[in-house]
Amino acid sequence: MKSNLDYTPYLDQVRGLYPMPQIMAKLSRSLKDPNADIDEMEELIASDTTLVSSILRLCNSSFFGFSDNCSNLSEAIQRLGFREIVRLIGVCAAAEAYEKELKRYRIPPEVFWESGIAAALLMERLAKQTGLDSEEAYICGLMREIGMLVIDRLLVGEKLDGCWDNLLPVRDWETERCGFEHSKVGSALLQRWGFSTGVQEAVANQYYDDSSLEVEEMDLGILLRLSNRILDRCGCDFSVAPDSFDCFYAEAARLSLEPEQFETVISDAADNFERLRSV
Repeated sequence: MKSNLDYTPYLDQVRGLYPMPQIMAKLSRSLKDPNADIDEMEELIASDTTLVSSILRLCNSSFFGFSDNCSNLSEAIQRLGFREIVRLIGVCAAAEAYEKELKRYRIPPEVFWESGIAAALLMERLAKQTGLDSEEAYICGLMREIGMLVIDRLLVGEKLDGCWDNLLPVRDWETERCGFEHSKVGSALLQRWGFSTGVQEAVANQYYDDSSLEVEEMDLGILLRLSNRILDRCGCDFSVAPDSFDCFYAEAARLSLEPEQFETVISDAADNFERLRSV
């Protein structure tokens, strides 16, 4: 059994295979720049024809319900705005990155995709309720498990046999096989793609147990750790009875969320998840 493998060569390999997250990272930075050039932002999206086709397909889907279809990228941007376009790029990026089964994890692509989308929608709603950056929160949720892509390629590339059997917690299995967890690797990959330090740190520290600590300063890491616990309990499709969330009321209170607000967060995320999954 090998440990402490070198995953850095596989970071650049994965980064080169998936251009959409790099586009998403650049656009996210531009949205925070009051001097950003709108035409350059559109050109950046247009540089990936597959991405443009996917955006138009989503824009013209029942998810938005426009009476007439958009025929080109400029029209889609005018209708939706760049912030919504960035969210759609996230959906497309997840579909691109998660389109193949992770061989060593034996996770089907649809499950991997749903996990990222569910976390992204939940993070977005929590951020809006707590006053944090909802776009960065969305990215944190979407990319929370992206390090698994690198680890899977590493294990295949190094010809290491053996798959995750679901008996060990996945992080224990990763540590035993490689010497590190997907959260650390994912953070390093997000740095390569150009995402913000806040997103990188939240993904890196998403399994730190802070449930018994007072919240002194709200950050994305706190939201991601809570989102992980919620999804561990209810699954990516939020298919549990509402009273199953009672155990999270104390944690929600730490974030200054009343039970009704917290339940609304869950309900909104679940509704949006079903709508996205349907298209």
